[in-house]
Amino acid sequence: MNRSKKLIRKTLSGKASLKEMEELSELSFMERRMKAQWQQCDTAQTTQTDTRLEEKLWQQVEIGSRKAKKIRMTGQRTRWHRWMAAACVAFMAIGATIWLKNATGEPPAAQWSEIVALTDRQVVLPDGSEVWMEEGSRLRYVEKAFIGDRRVWLDGEAIFDVKKRTESTFKVYLDEPYMIEVKGTAFRAVNRIQKPLEVDLFRGEVEFVASACGQKATLKPHQHLLFAPQKAELKVEDMEPIHWKNGRYHFVDMEAGKLARAIGHIYHTRILLAEGVACGERFNGSIRMDESLEEVLHKLCYNLGVRYKQVEDGYLLY
Repeated sequence: MNRSKKLIRKTLSGKASLKEMEELSELSFMERRMKAQWQQCDTAQTTQTDTRLEEKLWQQVEIGSRKAKKIRMTGQRTRWHRWMAAACVAFMAIGATIWLKNATGEPPAAQWSEIVALTDRQVVLPDGSEVWMEEGSRLRYVEKAFIGDRRVWLDGEAIFDVKKRTESTFKVYLDEPYMIEVKGTAFRAVNRIQKPLEVDLFRGEVEFVASACGQKATLKPHQHLLFAPQKAELKVEDMEPIHWKNGRYHFVDMEAGKLARAIGHIYHTRILLAEGVACGERFNGSIRMDESLEEVLHKLCYNLGVRYKQVEDGYLLY
């Protein structure tokens, strides 16, 4: 371990002397990191782990200032100290949690497994549960502990077909405070930046928990949940009876208008039927998860004998 890492670790564990903390702050690469981190830092967006590390570092700096007058402290924290804390967090971005646990005497954290979907893809988890990930989505879990602790963290959009295990529940985290607890089921979860969180339940039962605001909701099959974290607004409503099996959305004896709404729901858009289009017709069929909206619209129009065009609030079949 090089000198800079030793200084950071000793500061976090409370073993650094005033001279060592001053040495840490005077390292040229650390000063550059401090300034860059300060310019980018938004306290309101700090993660839970970062906050714990920062507060721990503050405590050590403030304790040191009370022991001697070498570090002058007023009633508020100086920018230098804020840079120091933030820079340490950035410097240890990968191993932050491990270092914190070592400092408090807890065992080191297990290795994370991370899957980033460069295209739509299917993933089989260690317990046999299947996940179909949308392009650009990211899934994380602790592989070695997964069988006994079935937790995953999702950024993006994915469909889960979870294997039921009575001895171990399955949990999906959409950001740290928001979680879906699963009994053994199939559902879609959506966690997009600056968008409401969404859950679609195809079969089984799930419970959505927003611990940050003390709200929760239990979903039944063919229900849709929408949660806006900024406003703490939670809404559950019925959706069209969409079924899920083996990487496909299935529709059974569905009237044309309902089918258009179901497809619009899947692709996060609105699909309208012009007056008189497909009146009284019913459909059975399926859509692959990796099919584009344009591919689906072409097939739908072929079966209905109509065309489609993009309008202001979605697509119109005419």
